[in-house]
Amino acid sequence: MLDNVDLTLDNIIENYIYDSEQARWRVMIMDEDPHAHSDTKSMFNGFSFMGRGITWVDAYSLLETQKILERDHEFALLFLNISHNSEKETLSLIAWFRGNDINKCTRIILRTNHMNGLSSQKIILKYDIHDFRATPEPSESRLFTTTVAALRAYDDIRNLERTLHGLESIIKSSSAVFSMSSIDEYAADVLKKIGSVLRVNVSGVICARERDGEWEIIARQGELTACVERVFEALSSEKSEDPRCVVKTFIHSADMRYAMYLEPERQLTDVQVKLLNMFCNNASVIMSNITLYESLSRSHKATVMSLAQVTEFRDKSTGMHTSRISNAVETLAKELFERGIYPDEIDEKLISAIGMAAILHDVGKIAVPDHVLFKPGPLTSDELEIIRKHSSTGAELLQSTIDRSKENVEYLEIGKQIALYHHERWDGKGYPKGLKGREIPVAARITAIVDVFDALVHKRCYKEAMPFEEALDIIKNGRETSFDPQIADIFLDIYDKFYTRQNRENKEMKPARSHF
Repeated sequence: MLDNVDLTLDNIIENYIYDSEQARWRVMIMDEDPHAHSDTKSMFNGFSFMGRGITWVDAYSLLETQKILERDHEFALLFLNISHNSEKETLSLIAWFRGNDINKCTRIILRTNHMNGLSSQKIILKYDIHDFRATPEPSESRLFTTTVAALRAYDDIRNLERTLHGLESIIKSSSAVFSMSSIDEYAADVLKKIGSVLRVNVSGVICARERDGEWEIIARQGELTACVERVFEALSSEKSEDPRCVVKTFIHSADMRYAMYLEPERQLTDVQVKLLNMFCNNASVIMSNITLYESLSRSHKATVMSLAQVTEFRDKSTGMHTSRISNAVETLAKELFERGIYPDEIDEKLISAIGMAAILHDVGKIAVPDHVLFKPGPLTSDELEIIRKHSSTGAELLQSTIDRSKENVEYLEIGKQIALYHHERWDGKGYPKGLKGREIPVAARITAIVDVFDALVHKRCYKEAMPFEEALDIIKNGRETSFDPQIADIFLDIYDKFYTRQNRENKEMKPARSHF
């Protein structure tokens, strides 16, 4: 194997030299002399360190070396020969390589048969050089020892870099939870980050939920080689028959379980397993918190809905108006956000709160007397003035709630804007403030369109339900006068996204044909 290896290397050879099909170390030799390439390679016939052989790349000039490094960064080791009168050029190449952070992990061994006053100590410190060797090598064992030490250092640095990168990904995934609206969304985000945390290609990974003994996939990345039935069997037993594959449970309660099945390209290293355990433990805590948050949010929304429906219980003709407004406003706001309409006003924070906020748009009607609220005919000017006060009354009620709250509840702030301004008009002829155009908060501009349309197509104590086509024409004709034209256009484009679904859920609304 290596004829001149002395006894001090026996343990190294025994532990690290063996055949393997794993990824190989990529090593470049830069030397003008072709014999230097062949001589170096001959010293490493049959070499394998940590189960990996060497893939050699040859370069015969500094210019060729730079061109290779510009397009190919993944080298564990560079053998660079400093030839006669090439000291400055060689050091400039190394300075370029290190200065551009092409691959900080790559180890460099400089080789020269003449020092010409070069200070090896200064060069090693300044250019992050692993070793400075004289040529020809005094013995094959010395070159072997230097090479193994360089490759081990490269592997250690790469592992540290992977660990740091993995920890950064874990921290980022922790902060990302604040923008997640559901556990399913977070599960999908977890799967996207797995490969980044482990710095390994993942052929397939799923996150699944078990209820009453039945599994369902809630998020997936890539393609699994195992069939779904085998994956579910592995998840149930919390163990995979394939040692390469990994099963991790995030949440395991009496009535629910969330788990992940991972298929990496090769079996994970100890470092990767530790990173994965840390990542999954972190994700488990976050998913438990999201689950609790979703439960509290559902209870909170039910309470707010009950409060807002007090008026609907007084006025049976409004039916499920509040629920429909909430769903439609949230859907319309998401569509506006995705299309980039008013990006300075519509952001993720608004999207997450506007559905709850819209529930409270007519909460001020609780103070409107029955004889006005339930009057079947036209209102007098005085009665009209009374009912118009529901906007400011609703805003005052919500402001009182905000003042008593110890927390900053975003949906209450937005709800106050909607309650106060959802009867303002784009042309400035609305009430109570007579605001015009974008002076009106965007949440109120969105709610105004949905509120008017929903009122038109449903029966009220003072009118019959209007056909969809006529109601759509009113919205179309009201753009730039009653309604924000951009929001109105989007509403007309997608209204069937929320009303078609509600047609099936709500028998009082009959399906209508769209004229688009």
